[in-house]
Amino acid sequence: MKTDYNYELIKDCLDGILDSKTTEKIKRLIESDKTARDIAKGILLLEDRFENDKDLNAYLNDLHTRQEKIIEGISQTKKPFTFLKIAASVTILAISALVAYQINRPTLSDLLSAELSIPYQSATTVRNSEEISDFEKAMIAYNKGEYAKTIELLKEEQDSQAIFFKGLSLLFAEEYSMAIEFLGKPELIESRYEEQSRWYQSLAYLKSNQNQKASEILGEIVSNKDHFKHKEALKLLEYLN
Repeated sequence: MKTDYNYELIKDCLDGILDSKTTEKIKRLIESDKTARDIAKGILLLEDRFENDKDLNAYLNDLHTRQEKIIEGISQTKKPFTFLKIAASVTILAISALVAYQINRPTLSDLLSAELSIPYQSATTVRNSEEISDFEKAMIAYNKGEYAKTIELLKEEQDSQAIFFKGLSLLFAEEYSMAIEFLGKPELIESRYEEQSRWYQSLAYLKSNQNQKASEILGEIVSNKDHFKHKEALKLLEYLN
């Protein structure tokens, strides 16, 4: 039986505006149908070729333009049907490639999870002594992932290092509003933690669904090609724009 490829329906599926039953049906079609499988394999080549969505979309637009020229050029030939079938197949391939690309594309949530899955490493050396400061105890707790304890131990600390790690701990403890506040403290401006604090503050804004404020910070980071998270910030901006 011939498969009816409804690309508008597939697009709606990718946009997340279909009900769960229909979404699952469309995904099964893409996974089980031979044509869809072949397209999925082909999209891997596209992912190797294009570094970002902008370049991929430019390619697809160019492909569509060339398809229109084919139709225009053969509209007066003796065998328009055959050529129109070829031109139409080019369009179908382009749309299908985009569909497969979007299916395999990680979501914004995936990117955030990846960035927050490995906490920023503390370079603080803790002395081998029974008499250590609260800050050193806090760093031990931080490195163990004991963020609530870290926050408590740093409650009286006021220097930039303590503020930064308290802000980080709030972020990893999913206290996003407080994380935004601490990672934006004036003590961090022009400190050794300024770049890091701005990056993690943008993640806190994203986690709290304040995308506009996150975009402003990410734009600043992208404008600084030497920033340690320049590439990651560019990728996040692609999703937001």
